Amino acid sequence: MDILGIGHAMVDIFIFASGTFPLPPPLKAGEAVHLIPDDMDRLIRELPYPEKNTVTGGTAANIVKAASALGAETLFIGTTGTVPSAGGGRERDESAFFFQRGLAEQGVSAHLASADEATGRCLVIHRTEPADTAIAASPGAARHIRPEQLEAGFALFDKAARSPRLIVIEGMLCGNVPVMERIAAWCGETGTPLAIDLASPFAAKNAAAILSLFQELPLLIFANETEAAVFAKTLGGETMPEEELKKAVFTELTARLTYPLSGTVTR
Repeated sequence: MDILGIGHAMVDIFIFASGTFPLPPPLKAGEAVHLIPDDMDRLIRELPYPEKNTVTGGTAANIVKAASALGAETLFIGTTGTVPSAGGGRERDESAFFFQRGLAEQGVSAHLASADEATGRCLVIHRTEPADTAIAASPGAARHIRPEQLEAGFALFDKAARSPRLIVIEGMLCGNVPVMERIAAWCGETGTPLAIDLASPFAAKNAAAILSLFQELPLLIFANETEAAVFAKTLGGETMPEEELKKAVFTELTARLTYPLSGTVTR
């Protein structure tokens, strides 16, 4: 196994519409809103636009899909959702099956747990003339990754007596401290490098807050200028002007980090 991805299992729904397409509440051009699963269900159901492009998504899942397309052997660990079953229990929802099929079609193996909530979804509406984008995210079950869930995935590597060449996680996972502690421990035991794709300024703050867990471990950080600036400020660069931070190349920012990183990449 080359790459292990751990992150939010999401189903992405894209709509490409004309500039006259009305955005239903609570969507607003140029903004992202977070919705509970029931509100996301209602929003999708009531959308007047029939043509939707639906794909498996989530930052870590997208990374391992791309790596698989380039020939890497990959595994994804995440959590999908459920709905009430006829027998009174719960069963995997339609989006959970869709997510797993999508990974399989891309050659990605998956170890997916289930949670008593809907599978995470993200709705993205792109409009033209004028060009703008509106996003609604409903993480749902995707947030419910537990430390014990990781054990079954790690066991696959322990049984094969080898570790992946790289673990990739998304920045949003950094807010789940118990999971991050277990990942750090396993990386330390196996010597496996960790890569974190920050993906948002909010996640950059969370990543900086738990950086001490990876003090002695090989670590890669993927970030754009804004994410890198938030990351550096959280680590003690509060007095540095925002524009100066944004202009700085990320390799220069490593000098300001509390703990040096073995490698950095700007995307």
